[in-house]
Amino acid sequence: MIKASDADTWVICPLSVTLQAQYPAETTPAKNEGIQAHAVLSGTTLDGTPDMFDGAVMWRDHIAGIRSAGAITGEHGEYQLTVPRIHQQAIARPDYVMYGPGVLHVLDYKYGHREVPADSWQNKMAVAGLLGDADDREITVHMHVVQPRNFHGSGRVRTVTVNASDLRADINLLATQATRATQPNPPGQTGPQCLGCSARHACPLAQQAGYAAIEYAGSAVPLDLDPVSLGHELTALDRAEQQIRARRSGLAAAAESMLAAGQTVSGWALEQSTGRLTWSRPIADVLAIGDAMGVDLRKLDTVTPTQAKKLLPPELIDLYATRTAGAVKLVPSLTTAATAAFKRGK
Repeated sequence: MIKASDADTWVICPLSVTLQAQYPAETTPAKNEGIQAHAVLSGTTLDGTPDMFDGAVMWRDHIAGIRSAGAITGEHGEYQLTVPRIHQQAIARPDYVMYGPGVLHVLDYKYGHREVPADSWQNKMAVAGLLGDADDREITVHMHVVQPRNFHGSGRVRTVTVNASDLRADINLLATQATRATQPNPPGQTGPQCLGCSARHACPLAQQAGYAAIEYAGSAVPLDLDPVSLGHELTALDRAEQQIRARRSGLAAAAESMLAAGQTVSGWALEQSTGRLTWSRPIADVLAIGDAMGVDLRKLDTVTPTQAKKLLPPELIDLYATRTAGAVKLVPSLTTAATAAFKRGK
């Protein structure tokens, strides 16, 4: 399957389609958070964080603004459509679509922090599926992205407007790369897109690029650089940093899975971080204790155990609070497979 959601990766690296089919994305806290945020957005759940509800309001306000501008005769929420113009196996799933005479709006909602352009390859692929065989010379396309947690200089709601015919070259490139992705021995290429690939830990190209970047970063460089050389050096280091980051994040995800399954990863371990201090008793009981001691905890904006400890004896607050378990994190460990085996032998 050629997914629009992965288009920003496979349009540069067709090999990623094959590798990601072998190593699909695992469930992570960030992925679950995104799923929950979309559920809040669609109104299928009321279980969400304040940020999720703020994002939903931002999303609905933006849709209402488009609607109030007029010329909209139809709209619908998230649904799956095939994109034969790209490939017979291509599918797109736009979050929201609005249309009218000579106008098409494609909206994408991203809850993550990393910046996503409004004219992403994902949005362009959705446009290709929605246009079908229509005369693209007569259609204005508005591509939108709403990112409530990405404070980009141009705003958290961004829009790119083009004539549909201006997207022909990009749509043709998508079609070419999709075809390459489904042929034997598809080409691969490393770069920033590796960060979004679920198979980056198993990719031989990413491994080679990561090692090369490490070697380059440790190489000797003349201290006095002319402006041209300095610029080339910065460009090379930026690329090396991106390749190392992509490789490192993929290996870290793989290490976490192995450790969680009970395997040993030399030099690394999972560590439970300390969570927040939360009330273990009803808040009414806490307020009553404060009243008994002449302290009105209601004056606090938010009555947390940490704040209450500043006004009441900490040992008293400890009787009414508990510390929850924090997230499990991958951390360096002095215990390697070799030392563990040696200790078992003793």
